Amino acid sequence: MADLDRKQGTEVNVSGLDGAGAEQRAGVTQSEELQVDDGPADNLLTGQKNVTVAGTAESMMGAATPTRSLTIKAKRSNTGLIYVGPSTVTSANGHILSRGQSMDMELDNSADEVYVDASVSGDGVSFAALDKAT
Repeated sequence: MADLDRKQGTEVNVSGLDGAGAEQRAGVTQSEELQVDDGPADNLLTGQKNVTVAGTAESMMGAATPTRSLTIKAKRSNTGLIYVGPSTVTSANGHILSRGQSMDMELDNSADEVYVDASVSGDGVSFAALDKAT
């Protein structure tokens, strides 16, 4: 544990992520009171998305949902590859997931900006997202 020099009028604030990825904040005020703020609770969103026609990028969530983190996993039943990226995603520029593979993302905006495409019609992904609490 580090020692901090005490100076009149100084506040110490610390923030970081807990084991679940949620932001945690703590601070010591001028009056030496410990304050802990674990921030607003986030909601877990889950779902699945199948690509109807191979070679066609489809929005993963469809509607704008403010999201801070997202995990995407290619379904084990897939027979081809999944491509993840923006609305212009294709087999030539997407992040490739084979069946059972997953990827994690930190987002500044919304998961509706994440698109998937597939090499085989009907293949898809499952996803879990933490929405930004308001």
